Amino acid sequence: MNKVEARKLNDKIQAIYEKPLYEMSVEEMDKAVIDLIIRTFDRFKEQEQS
Repeated sequence: MNKVEARKLNDKIQAIYEKPLYEMSVEEMDKAVIDLIIRTFDRFKEQEQS
């Protein structure tokens, strides 16, 4: 992951959780990243069905 991708991921997580990655505990970070993956997958499935 390059710096641009890392910044985009951090921005998405911060928008959802109102907290940047560097202020999160490891457990919070894990939950946030997994949740973002699930949201992305769900959105992809919805687009595929339309």
